[in-house]
Amino acid sequence: MLGISWLAYLLFGLGFAAIAFAFFAPNREARPDADDGVKTAASPALEQFSPTAVAESPPDLVFKPARITWPSLVDGSEAEVPLEARVRMIEGLGSLGESWCGPILVAAYLEEEEAQAREVVLAALHEARYRDCGYALEAASHSPHLNERILAVELADAIDALAALNSALTDPELAVASAAAYALRKRMNGSVATHLERYVSRERAEQLLDAIHVLT
Repeated sequence: MLGISWLAYLLFGLGFAAIAFAFFAPNREARPDADDGVKTAASPALEQFSPTAVAESPPDLVFKPARITWPSLVDGSEAEVPLEARVRMIEGLGSLGESWCGPILVAAYLEEEEAQAREVVLAALHEARYRDCGYALEAASHSPHLNERILAVELADAIDALAALNSALTDPELAVASAAAYALRKRMNGSVATHLERYVSRERAEQLLDAIHVLT
């Protein structure tokens, strides 16, 4: 009987100590990857297009996978899609113009290596007036292909991306810089000459003014 009482007092003391420790001990920081029961739905195919991943990659080298995966963001299928079908899919996304279409188009531009597909993506972003396309716009502005850089200016004009237009003024190709100058002229109401000289030499500004005079 005495032994049982002693054991009961011991267990009671240990239980009280455990409760006191739990109450007074400092809370541990939650692990960043702890599951708090709330998860953001995100396709693994979009994780490679995070702002950090894009920012750390040169524009001409971003995301060239062994196979094209962005169509799976539309239909969930992992099957390979031929170029012609991808182009039709891109055109459809641009015509649809829903907010969920924009990130898929950006993913398509960053993945595609075919010039035809990349140009169609830029045209679709233009048609959809999708503004949150900075990664694709930046990459297109530095593309080695002239057509893509001109399409990038047209996209920047459509979504009022003035920083991209100002940057395009320094493009080595007069056609790209002139397109940017023309887009800016529509917004400047006669003060475009002063604006141009903030970004390019006076000689280059005069060339651009002559070029946009022909366009008007």
